[in-house]
Amino acid sequence: MLHCDDLAIIEQTAGLVASNSASAGYIYGRTSNSSGGPTNAVTSGDWLKTPSQNFSNISGLTFGLSNGKILGIFANTRDLDTYDFTIFQHDGDEVNLTALVTLSVVATRMKVFTLADIQAANGGSDVLIGSPKQLAVRITDGSAQSASIQILPGGTL
Repeated sequence: MLHCDDLAIIEQTAGLVASNSASAGYIYGRTSNSSGGPTNAVTSGDWLKTPSQNFSNISGLTFGLSNGKILGIFANTRDLDTYDFTIFQHDGDEVNLTALVTLSVVATRMKVFTLADIQAANGGSDVLIGSPKQLAVRITDGSAQSASIQILPGGTL
């Protein structure tokens, strides 16, 4: 039989697992149509897709934890690209589409954004995620060959 103290420990542990998970997070991407040059690059205004190939602004990946925030982001491309991307949250089909944060990548294939980087881009504050909300990613300036953005969120159950 569980006692109140036991239940409190279980709830605390579940919250820690959700906020310190080893999950790969949410991954968005979009491949280019060519094997070189910016001709068919992912460009400003293009939405990245979910792993099931849905445009993330129409059907993003659902975030369902409480007290959600973005803890880290990894950006990758095939070439040495320069671009900005914005992370959004919405209720599906662009309903209540809200920009959360915009980050810049300059002439590199891989960029790691730490919590401090993300906070700096957001005026020194955490980037909070509502629940339940869908997350989406859009290239908002520049271009990239085969862009991939990985978002590492945290929160509590």
